Amino acid sequence: MRLCCIFLALATSAHCAETRWRRIWRASLATFAAGQAADTASSWGRAEANPLLGPRFGTRALLIKGGATAALCLAQRKWGRGHERAMAIVNFAATGATTAVAARNWRLK
Repeated sequence: MRLCCIFLALATSAHCAETRWRRIWRASLATFAAGQAADTASSWGRAEANPLLGPRFGTRALLIKGGATAALCLAQRKWGRGHERAMAIVNFAATGATTAVAARNWRLK
């Protein structure tokens, strides 16, 4: 009985740790998407520094940026199992960079 309780406690604690990082990763996806939306809103109608998005930020750039964001999120969901911690760190770092760009864009308006 004692061994069963120890095993159950270890299994539960391992599951809680995995669940915790999975929740953090999901939160990082939400912040990443919000950062992309802020950058989009701050760039709308202005000259674009990224040549892939075109000379002015408009519908075409929105579709490209939205598609790239969705593809990244879906790729993480499909192939990221077991790497939630690393993906969360990368997402939060990307959110910081994108939000800094959005803040700069708002200041220049």
